Amino acid sequence: GSASGVNVEGDDFDVVINTPLRVQVGCRWITAGTLTLTSGTFSMTVDYGSGACDATAVVTINGNDYTISML
Repeated sequence: GSASGVNVEGDDFDVVINTPLRVQVGCRWITAGTLTLTSGTFSMTVDYGSGACDATAVVTINGNDYTISML
């Protein structure tokens, strides 16, 4: 799937789901799948993992990976 919109600064953005986003009963987080967000020349990919209910994801920006906590 995909979505588009305008952020609070008035810039257009697009989101594309690259691999299906999955959720599990009893887990409040997305547990698997990837998406890419693009706005102007900025792009980042979010990888939610392969199924663990661990509240973490890996964000890739300009080839650099950052592990984030979804709190």
